[in-house]
Amino acid sequence: MAGDSLGHLKNEIDKISLSLDDPSEINQIDITKFSGWKRKYRQFEFFNFLGKRQLNKSLELGRALVLEDTSMINLLYPLTEFFQELLFIKIFKGTNNFRKSYTRLSPSVNKQLSSYAKNYRNKEIAFALKRLEQIDKKLKTSRIKDESAITEFIYGTLTNG
Repeated sequence: MAGDSLGHLKNEIDKISLSLDDPSEINQIDITKFSGWKRKYRQFEFFNFLGKRQLNKSLELGRALVLEDTSMINLLYPLTEFFQELLFIKIFKGTNNFRKSYTRLSPSVNKQLSSYAKNYRNKEIAFALKRLEQIDKKLKTSRIKDESAITEFIYGTLTNG
């Protein structure tokens, strides 16, 4: 995390040491507190776990995203686009091999869409899209917390609930 050389690591340790009252011992709390190494998740990581149907990691990253970086309302569009692309792949499997679509999903997610589609049935994708519609309505008409909304969506989608 400090870079690609021992010199970079030494510089990070020196920065942390200068901030401490007793620099003779540095522990994990000091590193977390002073280094700015708190993990920020990216949407593409979240979609990777969601596509692979990994419940625990999807929940962890989804919650982290809505608590730290973005809101659920901002995740609605990419989530909808993700599941629409999966449905498109499922519906046109074998009939339309050449796709010329434009998505705002990250290139790493776009490359994996075909393998992600294999992890879902058409009906599950349709239910996921309906859940997103319901969450959208709830977000606009009532007070629902982002963490609750993303948890409900992920759990319902990945457990077929």
